[in-house]
Amino acid sequence: MKIIILATGALGDTLMLTPTIKVLRKNFPSAQIDALTAFQTSYYVLKNNPYLNKIYYYPFLKKGYLKSIN
Repeated sequence: MKIIILATGALGDTLMLTPTIKVLRKNFPSAQIDALTAFQTSYYVLKNNPYLNKIYYYPFLKKGYLKSIN
């Protein structure tokens, strides 16, 4: 099973999301759990999270709407 977490909110939203990641890992121990962040600060908060397999950072706001959907 693959799970992607859209952590596209700012830093406070990402911090509030971290307990959810732990619960997901507990309930789905063999799943590939990845996260997508829109802010670099959120990426740095999640990069050492032991319950995630991979973290992706894409600056949606800086790239603009059209480049984000391509």
